[in-house]
Amino acid sequence: MTLSVCMIVKNEADVLGDCLKDASGFADELVIVDTGSTDETKKIASGYTDKVFEFAWCDDFAAARNFSYEKATCDFIMWLDADDRITPENAEKIIKWKNRMSIEDPGTVKMVIAGYDRPENGGVFFYPRIIRRDSDIEWEGILHEHLTVRKGCKPLRSGEIVTADFSVLHGKKGKPNYERNIKIMEKIPEEELHRSFWLCANCYLDCVMVGDHQRAGRYLIAAEQSTTPFEDRLKDYALINSVLKFHRKYDEMMKWNAMYLRCKQK
Repeated sequence: MTLSVCMIVKNEADVLGDCLKDASGFADELVIVDTGSTDETKKIASGYTDKVFEFAWCDDFAAARNFSYEKATCDFIMWLDADDRITPENAEKIIKWKNRMSIEDPGTVKMVIAGYDRPENGGVFFYPRIIRRDSDIEWEGILHEHLTVRKGCKPLRSGEIVTADFSVLHGKKGKPNYERNIKIMEKIPEEELHRSFWLCANCYLDCVMVGDHQRAGRYLIAAEQSTTPFEDRLKDYALINSVLKFHRKYDEMMKWNAMYLRCKQK
């Protein structure tokens, strides 16, 4: 069993070397896609891998990540951001997971969930971290992109999704670029917002974090009107509520919880 680590980067010279040093301890292949760096990012990446590619940035995170996945050649693909870190303990857990998969998995596992320790939001959250390269899974969403089964393909079955015991540390320096996100979210089609509660919720959070409550209200309404089934929203309710609580956005928590109760009663 082999593992590619894929990353999209831009002007990450301050942190990229540390991340690649961590990843090189367990990855069989490093794939770096640069979206327009003007610093030493590409030079640093080239010191760890010859698979450094350029992608013309088009305000579409999913497009960039899918491009990086197209360049991968290993059995499984793991995504990382340049400011992510893998502790030695977790690197060892990934190696053990790879060895176990080589022996035990007959090709069943398609997606691996792992912890994402995000101190800037006060907790460990769980996201899809690894997928089988030949599965029908891709990135979706120009903003707050997420891994999902391609449209028209069969949903994942029991046993095809597993949770690993390792976690990734998000070592973000400074504040997230909420203003950039708000600029991109204006390009999201209404129909995409309508069908994605996850996207509405995260756009709401971006606006709240910069104090744009008028725009946040739009995404709160969009979240309430989303066609995402209520039971599929629960983990997102919990995540956003946790982030709001950590940042002491108590008025927003009340609005969020009131919306939750209205949707629950429908």
